[in-house]
Amino acid sequence: LRDHGSRSRGPAGASDASTGWRQGMAGTREPPATGASAWRNILTSQMIPDAVPEDACNTSSAAASSSCELLRSRRCIAAVDMDCFYAQCEELRNPELRGKPVGVQQKMLVITSNYAARAFGIQKGDSLRVVKEKCPQITICNGEDLSFYTEVSQRAFDIALRWTSRVEKLGLDELFLDLTELVDERLATEDTASDCAVRG
Repeated sequence: LRDHGSRSRGPAGASDASTGWRQGMAGTREPPATGASAWRNILTSQMIPDAVPEDACNTSSAAASSSCELLRSRRCIAAVDMDCFYAQCEELRNPELRGKPVGVQQKMLVITSNYAARAFGIQKGDSLRVVKEKCPQITICNGEDLSFYTEVSQRAFDIALRWTSRVEKLGLDELFLDLTELVDERLATEDTASDCAVRG
């Protein structure tokens, strides 16, 4: 991940869930104990078993080696995926659309829709004719001009920089934040507090 310079710290004690953690991409200080919850390597869609045998890392299997390397990782990466991004941008642009079925059109296809529209069975890539048949009351927004979507994406990127200077963008709707420094600081604080409690 690129370092984008100095950062200002995010709100103290903010929930990790708010960043949209994907457990398989987040490293830990130590590998989980036997019986720990399953991990998922999002980048390779490779499931890692609940328990990794002691001799697994000595095998020539590429999958096992990858699993062990991931579990030993000391980096903590948060993946932020802004769902039905274009449709949500249209709701930001026109608040009257909130709660109503909304689809975003490029060419003759609906490339995304909000959850109100998906409730009618609308799927990504449906033709306008099919979408209108499934949901006659849907509002179709023209998504050919990406200017506003790019602007909203940049706002999200700027917010991410408040947490860490190491941020990567994938397309307009996904961000990856290297939170290793923040997590290390938090864990160090908790370790210090635990030592004080034991000594007290």
